[in-house]
Amino acid sequence: MKIDKRKNYYIVFVTEGLGLNDHKKKVYGRQRSYDVGYVIVDKKGTIIKMFNALTKEIFGDSELMATAYFANKIPLYEYMIDNKEVKEKMFVKIVNEIKRDLKKYNIKGILAYNVNYDITALVETAQYTMKDNCPKLTFEKTKNGKYKPLFEVFLQKLLNTKVEFYDIWTMACKTLCQQKTFLANAKYTNKGNIITNAETVYQYITDKEEFKEDHTALSDAIIESEILARIFANGCSLMKQMYFPFRMIPKEYQRKVA
Repeated sequence: MKIDKRKNYYIVFVTEGLGLNDHKKKVYGRQRSYDVGYVIVDKKGTIIKMFNALTKEIFGDSELMATAYFANKIPLYEYMIDNKEVKEKMFVKIVNEIKRDLKKYNIKGILAYNVNYDITALVETAQYTMKDNCPKLTFEKTKNGKYKPLFEVFLQKLLNTKVEFYDIWTMACKTLCQQKTFLANAKYTNKGNIITNAETVYQYITDKEEFKEDHTALSDAIIESEILARIFANGCSLMKQMYFPFRMIPKEYQRKVA
């Protein structure tokens, strides 16, 4: 699709990783991405470009893939490869594709649902696959005297950009998840917290209660771009990720009333 220079464009991306880090046991490096997908959209959700690739260094390692959270989807990916729906690419080539698109489409923001997970996954993947050919991770001292890794700065250097990363989840909790119709049919976790994940929010905006996420990168990026368009339509600006953004929902809705 032809670029309209009057419009602002955004990257909505999703990564599927091996699993979650275990901070208690000090086990790290488990969020390496084997599936990277993104769409480039305008504020109305019109898709300008779609991209999807499997990280060759990760997906091609059967021992690593056995630890994937969605390891049961490996046969699906193999089917997609056989049918030329997706290709394996070295991670550096995936990075170069993103760099080109950031410049070509003059991207105004990079977004994901629970973006901090995806940021961490991309950093860990770059450190694992690119070794010494990626930026040095820097840290800042926090108020409590600890040191916080600057993952976003790392990725900005890696991608040669000043474009910032924003969180669709936080933006959804600021807007869609506070609408009366969403709250009237809210779903709750076992702890009584309102469920505000991408699947639930997409069910809400499409009125498709039966919808289930594919948990493959490009497919999920597409549905998250639709959520983003609805958020923009509600007048929300770009927002950084907050801790537990569902806490923005009024307190009277935080716990399910028996």
